[in-house]
Amino acid sequence: MAFRNLTAVLLGVILIQGAASGCASSRSAKPMAQDHPGLRSFSEIEKEEGLRIHQQIVSQFYLYTDPQVTDYVDRVGFSLAEDESQARENYDFTVLYDEKIYAAAAPGGHVYITTGFLNFIENEAELAAVLAHEVAILQFKDPRSSSKRKTLDGVTQAVSVVAPALGQIGSLAALGAILVNSAAQSGELTREERIENADLLGTRYMLHAGYDPQGMVDLLYKFLKADRSKLPYFYDYYQTYPITERRFEKMNEDFARLPLASRELVMRRKEFLETVRGIREMHGV
Repeated sequence: MAFRNLTAVLLGVILIQGAASGCASSRSAKPMAQDHPGLRSFSEIEKEEGLRIHQQIVSQFYLYTDPQVTDYVDRVGFSLAEDESQARENYDFTVLYDEKIYAAAAPGGHVYITTGFLNFIENEAELAAVLAHEVAILQFKDPRSSSKRKTLDGVTQAVSVVAPALGQIGSLAALGAILVNSAAQSGELTREERIENADLLGTRYMLHAGYDPQGMVDLLYKFLKADRSKLPYFYDYYQTYPITERRFEKMNEDFARLPLASRELVMRRKEFLETVRGIREMHGV
């Protein structure tokens, strides 16, 4: 029921976007402001809007600030980028205190993971899989600036509209739904293709960082095998990133092509469990 309500709210936001876009297209064609040299680039606008969204998100959650955990999540997240020093400038990883199992990303490089998700996964490779998938989702953008700006506007509106209606996780689900669906709206990719491409790109990020990409496969199976009592906790995440038969088939095909021979890859279960022990005790595990 909660997700149906969320869908209705998001649909309203998308319809508002479409109406505004239609009105704009009926006027004489003029270049978007970011197309003019000397004015702000889209990346600058994206960072500005992303910061606004980030401020809204963190104002609605308690932040989990234990440095042992936050530094650990940062280290894993930054290691997924080819240039870790550049990643520290372009990405921001935030741990949110919530028992729901959810992760999301916002424009401008903001990536969020809940304590509930850290409680759900079992090793560092699975953590890398969660973060890599969110970073990969941010990489797929419509190359047309007008569509990209419309997506940004939609995300900003969705977060502000959904938060009062559905609360904290509703805000994160709004981020996930808008970003995943934006490519389908523009005709660039279908929703399923965007998720599948994020799986593929995410496993490449993991491989680069030395993580066993089996962690990505294990993460998907973990949702399918989870006890029914866990369903209310990850239902929103599952709805944002559906685990379909086609997704599994594509994952297996891509996994078979990965250059894994003679690679020393890690899962790091012991280190992960030790780091998040306080979270697991807090959530009753």
